[in-house]
Amino acid sequence: MALHAAPGAAAPALPLPLPLPLALHRGAVTRDIVLASAKGRAHRRFRRAARGNHPRAGAGGGEDMPAPTVDARTLLALRGSMRPDQFATLLGLFSKDLVTRLRALDSAARAEDRARLAVEAHQLRGSAANMGAMALADASTQLEDMAPTAPAAELRRAVNAFMAMAAEAQAEIERLCPEPD
Repeated sequence: MALHAAPGAAAPALPLPLPLPLALHRGAVTRDIVLASAKGRAHRRFRRAARGNHPRAGAGGGEDMPAPTVDARTLLALRGSMRPDQFATLLGLFSKDLVTRLRALDSAARAEDRARLAVEAHQLRGSAANMGAMALADASTQLEDMAPTAPAAELRRAVNAFMAMAAEAQAEIERLCPEPD
């Protein structure tokens, strides 16, 4: 569909609803910048942990400030798009799948099974992104990318950092969406 109008003609109407990237509403750009910044901090934290370099408290650049582990808007939009019982089921499935995949990831790292490690990281990426755990999804991509070539010790540290990040994301999801009484 062409979005160009002849000079002097009225602008063509856009079909609604617009996909989120095209929806220009107040705060969208700011939110994207904040999320990109948080994703960058999480990425740097993950890479430092994988190399065995942990940030010093009070180190410059504000990078020791915790990055949000879960995009609350994504998670709450997901919750709002389904019945409460469906969302509770989804949370339960995510938690169970996360535990299973983390065990498989740890097992693959211990056995130095790089192909299996890459597959598990790839599968974790999708489920993490769906739940709004974008920093975890990004770390999954990094883990998948480094699986074939990274030294074994660095890969093991990366898996440990990833597991800690997954625990943070799970706790944040539970904080944002507590189980009903």
